[in-house]
Amino acid sequence: MIENAIELNVNGEKGLTKSPLFVDVALPLPIRSTFTYCLNQLHPFSRRGVRLLVPFRKKQLIGIALRFHNETPEFETKPVFEIIDQEPFVDEAFLSFLEEAANYYLHPIGEVLKAAIPAPFWDPRRAKGQIRTRDDSLWIERSELPLPPRLGSRQRDVIALLESQGALPLKEVLALTAASAQTIRQLERRGLIRKKAPPSAPLRATEQALELSLEQRQVLLSIASVIEQSKPSTFLLHGVTGSGKTEVYLQVIQKAIALGKSAIVLVPEIALTSQLLRRFRSRFGDEVAVLHSGMRESERFREWERIRRGQAKIALGARSAVFAPVQKLGIIVIDEEHDPSYKQEEGFRYHARDMGILRAIRSGGVALLGSATPSLESFYHAKQGKYVLLSLEKRVTPHPLPQVELIDLRRAPMAPTEALLSLPLCQAIEQTIASKEQVLLFINRRGFAPVLWCPSCRRPLECPFCSVCLTEHRRLGLLRCHYCDHATPIDDRCPYCDFPRVERLGAGTERVETALAHLFPQARIARLDRDTATLSSIDKILEGMHRGEIDILIGTQMVTKGHDLPNLTLVGVLCAEHSLFFPDFRAAERTFQLLTQVAGRAGRGLKPGRVIFQSHEPELSVIQQALKHQYEAFAKEELERRRELLYPPYGRLVAIRVDAPSQEEAIRCASQLAAAARSTPPVQHGKVQVLGPAPCPIERIRNRYRHQVLLKGSERRALRECARAVLQLMEGGLGKVRATLDVDPVNML
Repeated sequence: MIENAIELNVNGEKGLTKSPLFVDVALPLPIRSTFTYCLNQLHPFSRRGVRLLVPFRKKQLIGIALRFHNETPEFETKPVFEIIDQEPFVDEAFLSFLEEAANYYLHPIGEVLKAAIPAPFWDPRRAKGQIRTRDDSLWIERSELPLPPRLGSRQRDVIALLESQGALPLKEVLALTAASAQTIRQLERRGLIRKKAPPSAPLRATEQALELSLEQRQVLLSIASVIEQSKPSTFLLHGVTGSGKTEVYLQVIQKAIALGKSAIVLVPEIALTSQLLRRFRSRFGDEVAVLHSGMRESERFREWERIRRGQAKIALGARSAVFAPVQKLGIIVIDEEHDPSYKQEEGFRYHARDMGILRAIRSGGVALLGSATPSLESFYHAKQGKYVLLSLEKRVTPHPLPQVELIDLRRAPMAPTEALLSLPLCQAIEQTIASKEQVLLFINRRGFAPVLWCPSCRRPLECPFCSVCLTEHRRLGLLRCHYCDHATPIDDRCPYCDFPRVERLGAGTERVETALAHLFPQARIARLDRDTATLSSIDKILEGMHRGEIDILIGTQMVTKGHDLPNLTLVGVLCAEHSLFFPDFRAAERTFQLLTQVAGRAGRGLKPGRVIFQSHEPELSVIQQALKHQYEAFAKEELERRRELLYPPYGRLVAIRVDAPSQEEAIRCASQLAAAARSTPPVQHGKVQVLGPAPCPIERIRNRYRHQVLLKGSERRALRECARAVLQLMEGGLGKVRATLDVDPVNML
């Protein structure tokens, strides 16, 4: 045993000390405290960030060493069974970043580490990292055999992917479809797929960098010069739709790689990962690794290890990719930075955009936020000089942003359907199809009818377990709750008063699809929403759009993000104000973003685009500003409202939510937590406001009643002091009541 060691090798501090006798360990448990264990003479000297095998109650767990020391605790300690790693499994910069994230979000460090590190690394049975991974050299392709009438959903996903993309590495098929090895074996036994020899060389870059416009070159030079200096900076790239932001990302990452650095690229949803992955792989080959929650555990492990060992220099994925263990981080790109999907809503409730900025700063790298409609928080920080604001004001395509027409649904003649289709919009669709061009229709409601209503007792048909209306899914023959997934067969008789007929109010994507099939029987129509979308089906539909096999695409907000469809010339928004009336202070911002993003899908190729907004309230300022592409005018007006009400970015929020089997229990617990907050000095001195308790906008989900308390203040330290007092009461135990604390909440429902 080494008798003496430099403290720098233990905890990052200088000075001579004896070899440590104790270690504080973070375990992957929902417990805020760390656990102290003793070391014996058999354990070699080690450093922060190594994994340890330790006893916990009657189990053996793997934890991460946070501190080695000689401070004898006041309680009896158990010995460490084994130090697994010779070198730190989590390096100092990454570990410090995770500790800072845990402190900011008031979340146990063990659970933060668990969220960041794939599950196999926490398995004591595989503690040495000897985890079996599949043969990376294996490729598969579709055979010539016709498809049988019945196939499982995962099998259909694999077949659809191979039919649209051709032969692919098995690792990529498993990552993009979340299929299992058993699924592949079953398809192979049935002769529907076959193994294929891999290419003779590793996957190489095949695509050259595109020539940049003057605007793009200026943006690239600004960012690249800062990366060369290793100067921590945050850039906000405000580029209109179709301005070539992705090409800027590719070329600035190429600069970082050339300097021996690495990159992380975040997209808001898994559905966008596969599209961007193909473009990045064509530019960087095997330098790219993909990470997202839809991957199987072993595949995520394999990609994580490639990144950790420096075999892949670029990590691409959804929000969890912010924890990719890249070495020498040069840049983090957060595409569509405004998207609410970057906020994790369960467990460790972090915001990937904010964590990406923090990680870049702590690593001496650059955070690049990109959006055509930046979040008001990011835009405000850029205007205040906290971020560097860069702009791309022109499209790289031959045509400018499309003109937007506005149809007043209160006066316009309607098509003979109940699917929100006006005659002018139908005429535009007919002209577009006749010109062999494509149409995109956006409505942010899925299903056939969002509300069924009894004209006799005047009650909507509600979910028995949630305080929301049931949505009719006619093709499935079901009424379904979109919160708890309760389903019941469609029955036109009112369940409350037995009246023989219920009325259908409003329209969803399924109803629009049915109406269009009746109005345009020759058109090829596809629908893209949460009811129809899997990773491979999204790819198949988008490939169909690229190949001209689809005339009309109907979809929810997933069709508004990042899709580049050159022959799409007409975009129709069926109800422009729909998302404006949610009980959320961000409703206007999200409405503007949705309208601008979906309008930006039109005219991205060689042909000019046309956009039509339909609205029952066309005079609303947010619709008028989206109509004219006036982001700055919208931001100025909305920021003034936020300032008056002390909402972000002028103030900060912490949401405390409780849910309980009864309304009385929920009210009682929420009142206790609110009282704990009000008893703190920051509230008594007027630095923090306590709003509530009040019922959540959706008061009941899965038969549990929901109430919330909102803490609001402009000083982070005062807000945290108040939140910690609430947290202390929560940790004392609340019986059957569940309580959560959400720092910087995004979802207010």
